[in-house]
This record gives sequence, C-alpha cells and structure tokens, in this order.
Amino acid sequence: GYVIPSSSDLFTEVSGDWTVPSLDCALTPNADAYTWVGIGGLQYPTGGSSGTLLQTGVETNCVNGAQQDFGWWEEYPSLPNQPVTFSGFPVAPGDSITASVYQVTTGAWVTRVDDLSTGLSGYMVTGEGWGVASDSGNGTFPNQGSTADLSYSGGYTAEWIVEDPGATGAMPPLADYGTVSF
Repeated sequence: GYVIPSSSDLFTEVSGDWTVPSLDCALTPNADAYTWVGIGGLQYPTGGSSGTLLQTGVETNCVNGAQQDFGWWEEYPSLPNQPVTFSGFPVAPGDSITASVYQVTTGAWVTRVDDLSTGLSGYMVTGEGWGVASDSGNGTFPNQGSTADLSYSGGYTAEWIVEDPGATGAMPPLADYGTVSF
C-alpha cells in the first residue's frame, strides 16, 4: 500500500480508482485481498496506530476455492468494529471501482464505493446510516443500519492499501490478486 502523512493538517478527503482483480483461488483457496482507501490509519510521525481509521473499499475473497466480492466500510477500531458489507451491492472481477472517504461538514463524514460497471453506490454517512443507491440520481438509499453513535475527527494520514487484515497475531495468507493499480 501507500501512505501519505501530514505533520500538521488533518486530511479531509481521499479517493482511489481500481479494477476488481480476478483471484487465483486454486493457489489460495481460502484467502482475502481487501482493496481500500482510508484516512487516519497511522500516527504521524511515529508510525504507530492512530487509534481511529475511517476506510472503505472492496473485499475480494477465495472461499473454498471460489471468488466472492463485497463493497464495505469501517471505522476501526470504533463502531462497528469490523467491516460492514453493503447489502444488495454486487461486485465482480473486472468491475471499475471508485472509493472515497470525505468530510462534508465538521464532524460529518461519508464513505462511498461506486461500482462504475453496475451504476450502484454503497455509502455510509456518520450520524445517519448506510445503504446502497443506484446512479438514477434519486439521492436516497434504503438505510441498512444506524450510525447514530459514530463520530470521526479525521487523521494525519491518507492510505491506499491492498491487504488481508486476518486474525490478530497471525499472518494470514494473502489471496493471489495479481496486480492492483490505484
């Protein structure tokens, strides 16, 4: 991945574009490759954990030799303390993705994953909820859950990452994703 630090200013937006990879699930039949953008994952300049990371992207898995793909968001390690999958947001290998995290007003943040191949968007708004919308211009989405207790203040780093977050204390196998270019 790639991290850009700032020693004085909090980042208020980050975005990235990529193509969902086709995994070699014969090589790694049970493995993950999360592709995401985020703000606040590292503490600058020490390199330690910043405490809070707001991120969004696509989870690409090999499960028993078959590829599965999902759009998701997360505020780590706060609520909901694990990636939240957007229901009704199909993603497939070869889809063109744009993901972004941005501040709309002080204390109000959006995570958004746009699948340019299907015209669907999964997004989360702090203090409101999350869901999926089509590119029909409607602007409303079926709320899939509340984020009433979620707050975020930004971070001193912006990130573009491919990883397998795996279990704490263990080195999980990273799915063979080939190449992902942001």
